[in-house]
Amino acid sequence: MSDLFEIVNLKEEGLIWVKKIIDFTLKNKRPPSQAFEGLEKQLAEKLSGLIQGKRGRGDSVFYPEYQALAEKYGLPDLFDDLKEKGVKVVKEIIDFTLKNKRPPSSISKDAVEKKLGSKLSCLKQAKQGRGGKFYSEYQALAEKHGLPDLFDTQKEKGLRWVKTIIDFTLKNKRIPSYTPTSKDLEKKLAKKLCSLKRAKQGKGGGKFYPEYQELADEAGLPDLFKIKK
Repeated sequence: MSDLFEIVNLKEEGLIWVKKIIDFTLKNKRPPSQAFEGLEKQLAEKLSGLIQGKRGRGDSVFYPEYQALAEKYGLPDLFDDLKEKGVKVVKEIIDFTLKNKRPPSSISKDAVEKKLGSKLSCLKQAKQGRGGKFYSEYQALAEKHGLPDLFDTQKEKGLRWVKTIIDFTLKNKRIPSYTPTSKDLEKKLAKKLCSLKRAKQGKGGGKFYPEYQELADEAGLPDLFKIKK
């Protein structure tokens, strides 16, 4: 019987902490893991323990009532770890991109799109090792949905195009051209090559990185981006 009371007391004590965490989160924000002192530090440590406990790790026991209480107050992801939160965001970005046939913009006038666009920008930075954490699961999820370059920077996207243009040129022994008989891929490559040539001349809205020319040089195509007069 004493063991039963201990379990009940443990659960009740946990519920008290969960309510405190929820109150703090609703009034302020989710207690940060880097909190250094006071109640915020206590709540952050307890939340971290519950997140681990939900996954069967650590010393904390996680009861279904904790999750139910969080959901009741509109915080279903309160006990998600960083990776799980990121996966949910990535899924939202992918859904938007597939539906609108373009990634969300951080300068959109639409509040929802702007928020997703800002998160996408943060994930791109994280992938480059600048701020935040980028998990391989994010990239795998994007690739699964046919969006392998979702988290690429402008330079990385450009490098993908340059490599594809080079591959086409070496295989066909000519640069891609835009003609009525050209296939869709060749037309895309021809348009991209034209844009890159203009960018190298400082024209148009694109940017030309030295790495593009280096790739062409390595492939034995030093004049790939040269505009014929």
